[in-house]
Amino acid sequence: MALGSTLRLRTKTPKPDDSGYLVEKYASSRPSRLTVWRHPTGGMVSAFEFILKDSLVRAAVGQQPVTAGEMVFSGRPMTGMGMAAV
Repeated sequence: MALGSTLRLRTKTPKPDDSGYLVEKYASSRPSRLTVWRHPTGGMVSAFEFILKDSLVRAAVGQQPVTAGEMVFSGRPMTGMGMAAV
């Protein structure tokens, strides 16, 4: 993925945090970051959040996508579940 090609792993929890998942945080010198939540058994991705400047994409396993009619704009990135690009 070209957008995330400059991201480097910054932190990785060795055991599940308070959310119950293993958390990996990636960042770069550019205004972007990626957080990945992995299931502690097997390491499969359970959710992610990608931020690039003022845009946010967030997804979680089992969540339905957010449609344009459900989006609420408040001048800040969305905080809803599912996938959204703001």
